[in-house]
Amino acid sequence: MPYVPKSDGRGYGVFPALKKDPDPLELSGKLYTKVDAGVTQLYFQADNGTVYQVTPGGGAAVYPFQLPETATPAPLANNGKLYSKDVAGVSQLFFLDDAGTETQLTPPVGFYYAYIIWRSAAPSGAGHVQTWAEVESLIAATQGKITIAVDGNATIPNTALTQCFGRVVFTTYNNSSTATIITVDDGGQLISPFQFEGRISLQGAPTIRPFIHMNPDTILQALYGAEFVLNAGATISGIEIDGFGNVSLFQGANVLDNSGTPGISVVQLLPGSVCINTMLSLILTTPGPQKYISNMFGGDASTTLVQLYDAGAPAVNQVNMLGGTLSIPVTYAAGLAYDDSVTPTTGAAFVQTIVDILKRRVTGFGNTAGRPAIPADIDTGGMYFDTDLGIPVWSNGAIYVDATGAPV
Repeated sequence: MPYVPKSDGRGYGVFPALKKDPDPLELSGKLYTKVDAGVTQLYFQADNGTVYQVTPGGGAAVYPFQLPETATPAPLANNGKLYSKDVAGVSQLFFLDDAGTETQLTPPVGFYYAYIIWRSAAPSGAGHVQTWAEVESLIAATQGKITIAVDGNATIPNTALTQCFGRVVFTTYNNSSTATIITVDDGGQLISPFQFEGRISLQGAPTIRPFIHMNPDTILQALYGAEFVLNAGATISGIEIDGFGNVSLFQGANVLDNSGTPGISVVQLLPGSVCINTMLSLILTTPGPQKYISNMFGGDASTTLVQLYDAGAPAVNQVNMLGGTLSIPVTYAAGLAYDDSVTPTTGAAFVQTIVDILKRRVTGFGNTAGRPAIPADIDTGGMYFDTDLGIPVWSNGAIYVDATGAPV
């Protein structure tokens, strides 16, 4: 790299543009320029061959400028330092200002999404990490813009308080019928992860803090068979929602309460919180014959489980969920369960409300004589499958009609 001195005793480096990317060199990162669309841009190449474009957009020295890996250097007044350092087995580019603040430049935070494989066995190859400390370091380096493919069962230690920035995605590395289990040791916590997908099971038996904490205005999703499990020995909830949040559980997602502890919920809404459930199509599982678990969500009179708005103003509460708003305050008492063949006990009122709404919209099947009474037992637009006629019929608010609108 040619050096151009200046009259004040300082200077700058010149990077003549290369015609192509250089060959990687083990334990060294390479900083060089290359022409992209007629403009010379700055690039960094890690020792695994991965190339990062440092400047926005996309001469001739034979060799690029090489930066052998080093430890973080000491700061120097009125100087900045550019160097490469090992991160999870890959050379990455760093800058240190004269105040001692270190900034990781690659992967470039803000427009790069990383993908790593977390393997508890000895990793092999670039992009594989073994310890949670390595995973946590990459989450921080990418500001949460990372997908973590979990290969084999793994553990998040009790010392982890990992900020996921509302972006981190956990998925399975192998499409196996057996769930990949991530156990969060008691005291460990993921803060605002975004998504769990595939046959991945996040579980723990928390007594110190929930294994997931969702900050205000964040979204938690589980899909394609992912599950959250509260294990035996838990004395507090597994997931807590702080402020205005969204929990979407769908496409085969599971919530399991195996704690055996009455009076706690899998998901707890902190005081004053509102949880918006845009998708709630899942299997709710708890030991015993219950078909619904009232301890899925917990909260108090200041919390709201579901709140829907229409486009108009002012919004009006509508218990049938058609337009307006539906706000269901969360109430909870110990040892509650709901079976659809019995009346739920006091404290499961929010479950009863939801089930009643669904039953008034899709009321099952039976013979003609067994049709739900209009309007007492079925809403306008509610459907019932008439087994005598072999067709579905709908309530128009006064009588039953078929799909053409004809009375039946």
